[in-house]
Amino acid sequence: MPIQIDGINVHIDNSHANLAQRLGCSWVRIDIDWWLIEKSSGKFSWSQVDSIVNAYRSRGLKIYATLMGSPSWHKPDFNIPPDINIWKRFCITFAKRYVGKVDIMSLWNEPNLGKRFWKGSKKEFFEIIVKGGYEAIKSVNPNIVVAAADFATTSSSNWASWLSMMKKYKNYIDVLAIHTYHDSADEVKRCWNYGKIPYIGWFLPKWQPYKWYINDIKKPVYLTETGYEAKYGNSKQMAKQKEYVEDLMKIKKDIKVQLVFFYCLLDAAPNAEEPWGFYSIDGKPKLVSQ
Repeated sequence: MPIQIDGINVHIDNSHANLAQRLGCSWVRIDIDWWLIEKSSGKFSWSQVDSIVNAYRSRGLKIYATLMGSPSWHKPDFNIPPDINIWKRFCITFAKRYVGKVDIMSLWNEPNLGKRFWKGSKKEFFEIIVKGGYEAIKSVNPNIVVAAADFATTSSSNWASWLSMMKKYKNYIDVLAIHTYHDSADEVKRCWNYGKIPYIGWFLPKWQPYKWYINDIKKPVYLTETGYEAKYGNSKQMAKQKEYVEDLMKIKKDIKVQLVFFYCLLDAAPNAEEPWGFYSIDGKPKLVSQ
């Protein structure tokens, strides 16, 4: 029987919804790529999102949806800041369509990971994406749960600075969502409570304890991405992946995390360099999902 987990990342795939259900988890995290939905101004194509939402809800799974990405008719690249009114219009349109179907709506993904997902400033991000998106979604229904912003916590992500700014905008989120990847659950716990290099590195923000910043925000915390790479057929890696998942689910209360979403349901592609999935690309279960 699979290890009991809270949730799994499934991206924009519903063809393996039965595998997610088989895991016995309660949640899935899906991608809402704005640029794929509104391909011209005011013209929305919801068929793919509808099929994904319906597939997982019909199997009793709750949905955490991450909205992100400027459309090409509006900006030349998805990671360029949108106009606040255009962004708010999309958030309102999404919220009206999926209120009661999507349980949590999250604003963007890893804006602090270099320039990969966000090329604007921190101030632009919090004013446009967080404040603007929160106000837009809440205008549809104040009971919709809004999260932000699936922050990365790699050493190069400048996470301390972004979480410091999040404190100033904490009234515009209901849930704080972050990502973290380490070699063991013990290392996650150490980085959370004591810092990457305890005591020695406390004066360097990227080595400081996550909780110094998270506790100041005073919101429920979801770990919406974490995991351990395990190539299918490599017994040592698969055993380590299983151990990571088991141990992290045991310590989540110690780090005051309410929900954990693992990355991800299936490996990314045949011969993938980064086999994070609980299943191989062709749906074969790894040890963690058996």
